[in-house]
Amino acid sequence: MTPPNLHEIIDAKSLAKHLENTPFGIMLWNQKMKLVYCSERAAAVFACLPHELLQEPCDLDEFVYKEDIEQVKTIMTAIASGKITHNQSLNRNLTKDGTVIYCQWYNSALKDENGNVVNILSLFHDVSAMVETELALKKSEHQLSLAFNSAIDPMWL
Repeated sequence: MTPPNLHEIIDAKSLAKHLENTPFGIMLWNQKMKLVYCSERAAAVFACLPHELLQEPCDLDEFVYKEDIEQVKTIMTAIASGKITHNQSLNRNLTKDGTVIYCQWYNSALKDENGNVVNILSLFHDVSAMVETELALKKSEHQLSLAFNSAIDPMWL
């Protein structure tokens, strides 16, 4: 027995409710990379209202950390061109008040029957706490290593 397709077991209205209920932020981009939909959760992550993100054109300088802009442009170009149908990335973003956050992004391109990108769905979540914990752990490990390696007397654990 073959498993049913998702569209056979869940209707569009139910799927939309699930998407709005997810802890992920959701953004939908058209084929020209204009943001055409922004969920309430997505706007909350960036500390703004959805309509504030729905501007033309999307200015990466406003919500991508300066040093990550080229990486994000490369990722966006790759999926918008249709060369790939999905990708994921971790980059720093900026909230409306300028706070730097780390977001994990999952992007999926929908193509028409001719292979042209129709739109791109982006799901993301704020992973700042996890990344900051990892960075603090690495710093602590480095300091401990320095202490052990520079000690005059031998040390054992």
